[in-house]
Amino acid sequence: MGLETPRVARAQQTFGAVLVVLGCTAALSGQSLGELAQQEKERQKTAAKKAARSFTNDDLKSGGSGDGSMSIVGSSAPSPSPSASASPSGASEDKQRADLERQWRRRFADARLRIKEAESRCWINAIEPVLYNGMYVPMQVRKFVESEELRQARRDLEELEEELRRSGQPPGWGRE
Repeated sequence: MGLETPRVARAQQTFGAVLVVLGCTAALSGQSLGELAQQEKERQKTAAKKAARSFTNDDLKSGGSGDGSMSIVGSSAPSPSPSASASPSGASEDKQRADLERQWRRRFADARLRIKEAESRCWINAIEPVLYNGMYVPMQVRKFVESEELRQARRDLEELEEELRRSGQPPGWGRE
């Protein structure tokens, strides 16, 4: 039993070296871990002293200050908030804007639908020779052949996008 092969002796030496390294690492990490915990406690105490202000929806509506005004960097005088100038006509303007947006979105949806319908009609079944196991064999395949109808539908969508841009409306109204 006292006979050790070089392989066993090398394994024992490696195992001993690993244990020494792990022991030293554990001892060193315990010290630095305690220091890190102390530093974290100090950081949390200073962070607790600097309480961050929380914002609610009411703060956003009023512009963040109690007087209903909003300050803008570089501006000399505060500008009135939308809620301060809200009137019965403002509600009708919002309704008109919502109706206008609905109309634009409907127009874009219709244009995209025309493109999809035209694309679906562009697929045809054809019999073509296909290389199969080293031989050309006639097989039925589906091919996409772009039609004039599809080209026109795409042009119509591009013209609608340009019309939206020129009207000065938000570009998001043209997106899905």
